[in-house]
Amino acid sequence: IDCVGERYMLEPEMDAFGLAAPPSSYWPPYLQENWRPWVPNSGALRTEEGPVPATFYWWPIEGLPEGGDAEVFLGTPGWNLSGLVDLVTNLMADQSGSAKAVYVHCTLGADRTGALHTSYLVRKGMPLDAAISTADSSTSAGAPAEDYRRLRAAYADSRGL
Repeated sequence: IDCVGERYMLEPEMDAFGLAAPPSSYWPPYLQENWRPWVPNSGALRTEEGPVPATFYWWPIEGLPEGGDAEVFLGTPGWNLSGLVDLVTNLMADQSGSAKAVYVHCTLGADRTGALHTSYLVRKGMPLDAAISTADSSTSAGAPAEDYRRLRAAYADSRGL
């Protein structure tokens, strides 16, 4: 979910975790002094089988516009793709024995999902071309928009690949 126009999508997703979305006066959150996307919100995800303990992180990312500063989009709260990849990598590496699932909200399943999926695979050691092929073919939405293709390439560059 982005930081600007998709607040209406955040409310039902947070509600599914038993959490309240920030008030509209708080929007966009990344402009608020106390906003930290890496702070977890503990809740219980409602499922057909009953509630399941869960943690909700709302960590928006945005595509890298042509001529945009990659450092801003990779490392600034509000657009911190590198931090999100680190978070997902650490969550998946947790050896507590509890089941894990990472849900990434993306309206079409291509842009944010594709950028994160590709970047996660790169972080895990997959070459960029293979990561792109894997991520792009894993969704019926196809390849992300150009801004998100630039973002995932900038992430690979930041990792020296």
